[in-house]
Amino acid sequence: MFKYSALILVFTSAMNCQVPMRGQCPDVGVQPNFEFEKQSGTWYLIEAYYTEFLKGGKCVKETLTPNPNGTLGIELTQINSKTGKSKVIKGISKMIGENDDGVLLESLFGTALIDARVDILDTDSDSYVVKWSCQKDKKKKDVIQTIVWIESRKPELCDSLKQKIYKVLDNNGIKKTPLSQIEQKDKSHTPIIHHPDKIDNVLNACCVLPNFVGKWDGLNFEASKTNPLMEVNDYGRQCSLMGLHLREYFAAYFMGLAAVAIRRSYEF
Repeated sequence: MFKYSALILVFTSAMNCQVPMRGQCPDVGVQPNFEFEKQSGTWYLIEAYYTEFLKGGKCVKETLTPNPNGTLGIELTQINSKTGKSKVIKGISKMIGENDDGVLLESLFGTALIDARVDILDTDSDSYVVKWSCQKDKKKKDVIQTIVWIESRKPELCDSLKQKIYKVLDNNGIKKTPLSQIEQKDKSHTPIIHHPDKIDNVLNACCVLPNFVGKWDGLNFEASKTNPLMEVNDYGRQCSLMGLHLREYFAAYFMGLAAVAIRRSYEF
């Protein structure tokens, strides 16, 4: 979890990488019988305390790789939302908890070597993990610097698991308010997915104006899934845009442009 703050430290300073709060670090319960080796693989950051590192970024993920000496290699990546470029930082994680308690020491490499304690509050190793780090501010005795990371094996985490995680935070006296949702969908590389039910509603709405304008001659245009704005339903007559009166054509044209704009808002 502190790896998150360490990633900021590479570029800024320690005080900018965590969420400051007044008080003392709470006594938290860590995961017992923690199976460190099962943490290997890829984890997606779902929610976290906001830091400068998250600004303008998305698709934050962590890949843990087993090393021969029993440690796990860390690779953190993030994509800049504007440039599409990735930030990468590497490090090492090792277990330091007594009696297999979920306490880690993570070292991240950059312009400086950062060592930080990371507490595993809860995990099932297969779907989610909750990480926490807290330390006293070196300059202000009544201030603590905190980090929370909620990670998932998939880019999304179901609501039932989120509620379970929130309960873990509540039970440990950890605030949920500073949590920020992390965008995990890279829209520039994701196939477009349409919502047919919503698109049909939009297209039907586009028929309202042509119907109003052309009501004088009994025309009633209905959107068709195969040929939007190309059917007449009152008398079973077929018509096309070329057969419309000029004013109806322009009405349909501009409403069609609106439909395209609204449709794009339903694309992933």
